[in-house]
Amino acid sequence: MSESSDEGGQPAAFPPASPHPPPPLSGAPVRAGSYGRLPPYLFGVLARMQIGPRGNSRNLWVAVAMLVVAVAIVYPGVVRYLGSAQRDDAGRVISSGSVQITGMHVGDCVDGLVLGGTQTSVTATPCGQPHEAEVVDRTAGPSGDWPGVDAVREGAFSTCDAQIAQKVLGGPLADRLVSVVFFPHDEAAWIRGDPITCLAVDKDGGKLTGPVGS
Repeated sequence: MSESSDEGGQPAAFPPASPHPPPPLSGAPVRAGSYGRLPPYLFGVLARMQIGPRGNSRNLWVAVAMLVVAVAIVYPGVVRYLGSAQRDDAGRVISSGSVQITGMHVGDCVDGLVLGGTQTSVTATPCGQPHEAEVVDRTAGPSGDWPGVDAVREGAFSTCDAQIAQKVLGGPLADRLVSVVFFPHDEAAWIRGDPITCLAVDKDGGKLTGPVGS
């Protein structure tokens, strides 16, 4: 399980409480609007390469590399999307990738939990592959004034323990699973309405290999 920290400008971090990724270039000059909001120095590099000898494959691949870097800098959302988990029409994860804590679905199978820390994302994976945990419930926290982190934690555990017990009642994993909980960890998250998310994990740290219940 990896370490992570909350980053400025990113979605709110949640603390999980541990268990109770050719043709030649044209000879035409580059126009300012051709590449969107790319940095000026990149326009210079691309223009120099486009007016060079046609068919120069080295120039082509350097230009491609520069474009990739520019996209990563100017459009980080594209990079995040390319690294995101892919879902089918029913919402099931069919290709592993990152998912925000606030974007997890009930039934998601995930890796990369930071027990006792805070984090903004996990790795979602198809449930047929070995994974650390499964999301068994997501629910809004109680309304009202912020009661303090200890009270929120205890209420979240109480809710999640009951949900997991119901999910695996009478099943082969009934004695193996315990709760990991993502909950609003401060007053700002509480006011924002960040949900309580319940995950089931193997109490001995083993990997799960399929859905945890019926």
